Amino acid sequence: MIHGRSTTSSPLLDSEKTNQVDEREPNHIKNSVPRRDRVSKENVPRRSTRISSSSFTFPTRTLPSRSYTYFSTQSSDRLLKRLPSRVVSHIFFLAVQDNNNVQDSEDGKTFTWHPAILLSAVSKDWRDAARATPSLWTHIVINLSRHHLKIGTTTKMLKRSQNLPLTMTFLSVPPDKNNLKFKKLMVVVQSHSDRWHTVGVHELSLEYVFTDLRSVLALEYLYIDLPAQSVYSASCMPRIRSRFSVLPKFFFARNCFPEKLPLRWGGLTHLEVCGVRVDEVLKIISQAPKITQLIERVGLLPPKDSFRPPSSPIAQNSIRCLVLNEMGILLISSLLQYITLGPRFNYLDFTYNSQPGTIDILIGFLERSCPNTPLDVFIFSCTVVPPTHVPHDGHWLGKLHQITHLNLNLSTQLGVHGLRWLNCFFEMFVAEEVYYRWLPVLQRLDVTVPFDLPPPTWLLLARIFPCKRGYIEQNNEESNMNYRNSILSIDQEGTSNERPLKYVRIKSETGQQQKIAYLKQFGIKCPQPQVGNVSANDDDNDLDDGHEKLIMGAEALDLLLSARKSGVTLELINSKGHDVLNGTMI
Repeated sequence: MIHGRSTTSSPLLDSEKTNQVDEREPNHIKNSVPRRDRVSKENVPRRSTRISSSSFTFPTRTLPSRSYTYFSTQSSDRLLKRLPSRVVSHIFFLAVQDNNNVQDSEDGKTFTWHPAILLSAVSKDWRDAARATPSLWTHIVINLSRHHLKIGTTTKMLKRSQNLPLTMTFLSVPPDKNNLKFKKLMVVVQSHSDRWHTVGVHELSLEYVFTDLRSVLALEYLYIDLPAQSVYSASCMPRIRSRFSVLPKFFFARNCFPEKLPLRWGGLTHLEVCGVRVDEVLKIISQAPKITQLIERVGLLPPKDSFRPPSSPIAQNSIRCLVLNEMGILLISSLLQYITLGPRFNYLDFTYNSQPGTIDILIGFLERSCPNTPLDVFIFSCTVVPPTHVPHDGHWLGKLHQITHLNLNLSTQLGVHGLRWLNCFFEMFVAEEVYYRWLPVLQRLDVTVPFDLPPPTWLLLARIFPCKRGYIEQNNEESNMNYRNSILSIDQEGTSNERPLKYVRIKSETGQQQKIAYLKQFGIKCPQPQVGNVSANDDDNDLDDGHEKLIMGAEALDLLLSARKSGVTLELINSKGHDVLNGTMI
């Protein structure tokens, strides 16, 4: 991939500019280059490219960081001329495709030039291929600041894109509206608004992008990503008025007020929100008859003070997919208490925030939306934190009988109660009084615990799979377990009571590993803990002060192996990252 910052010139757009040479080249770089290949003032070709000081990271190497780096197309052309022109062009398009979606650099800044423009500096053939391909000029990034208003650059890119749909990205806070250069740039950009396909607006540039539209703006994708502080200050986002409206099909909104924009929802099909008030989301879905997917990345904000809840939940019959991440929100901000979905609704991905009352809101929503028809997919994710009652005490999971995928993460705050909670959870699967109503349609189970499971807990897990104890095949050739040459076969007469559970993943993580996984959710890089390349059969795993370390008993092992043989996928990972079944010491 290529990373870099925007520059004020481009080999394809400003080819007639005279090129300068930085004479401050370090001695170690000068000495490492043969004399005949050095670049000097006398032999700099007119097509030399001036590129920013940031290093450009390719898939196999990283160029050194210098004040200015120049690539002479003369030596590259001599190399590429040995290949057929068709092969040269094919290599160019493969390189462009590999970097096509790269726009953000590692420092968080977005550069202006498309990777195709940067790669075209390698040779004349690549430059000609870029000029002859209009699709390479359809992604236009405009930095709305005083130092990056490239009217000529933008005009040439719009011209070379011909009549293809455009992807527009607006960056930075714009300058004063009275700036003449800025006005000219917006006139050029909005003259092609009928070709806008995707529009991304970052920071506070909404007022200058959607004001004075020349026609109705029908977009496939609209991304509005504003700073978080704009949510708390209404003055940061004034009401934008325009003669014509914007009609998006896919709308992503982060930290903004959609009601202050000239937006219409007649053609909206996908809505994704983050940091938006719940009353504005209700207004959008009530005016979007074609919406099929609603995604809530983070809990919605509380409604404004003048909000009056509807007397009855709003009926919405077109939504099929609902993804809600309600971590740490207030109950008044819960969207489910205000809506009722129709018969098309068949997919729910819900993240539980452990707030009291949230489960009751979820159960009421399910009873209204799908009282008789179960969901095709119901993913339920939860972090178990204290105070949490054991499942026997009217556990809330027993009320959510439509769950098909269950993700549980036991917090380290549970302490010794975490193991007790997990044991009670597994016991509910085999308890006779609740056998047929405890998660009856569960298909996948993911559990992350901050400790290694003891043998009694493994046995409780193994008994989830309802198979009668059969016989043990001695010297089974199909078994590749070097520590046991026997496997438990399933009694075919007991398959009628089998659950649909076909995937179980139990992962043990230490406190450090959980902290790293938590920070990764926010893009924070952490050093990985050093884990030696040790298999589960090594002596330090099997022996403890001269005694064998028992991971699980024979009965649990037989049941788990028989479940795996019947087609159940089992991933049982200990705190060292090893599969327990592939290295269990009995």
